[in-house]
Amino acid sequence: MIAWPEGVNKYVLRESTWELPNGYIEDTTKSGKKKRRAAHSQKSEVYKCVLHMTRTEYGYFKDWYNIACRRGVMSFLLPRIDGGEDAPDVEYQFAGENISVSNVGGDVVKLSFSLSEVL
Repeated sequence: MIAWPEGVNKYVLRESTWELPNGYIEDTTKSGKKKRRAAHSQKSEVYKCVLHMTRTEYGYFKDWYNIACRRGVMSFLLPRIDGGEDAPDVEYQFAGENISVSNVGGDVVKLSFSLSEVL
């Protein structure tokens, strides 16, 4: 596990979304009926995150992502995404294939990516 890059915004915006995973496995029987049973392992929640940062912060983030995070291989600490302002740090890892980056205007860059909590 590594630390989030120093000097880079780490507070996920309100426009972020997540889904609570179900705790069952569903199969279809030979008669066509659905049958559910409890899952034997816990699924982690996946968070679709949005961060806004300055172009300077983005430069730090990009270097951190490529070098320290090894392009998404390493896990890292962030404040709990579904918690309040004083939420404790939780270990996350990148869950999606790519990080989407767009320049929303002026010096502001918007990053969209998926994270999963390390269980």
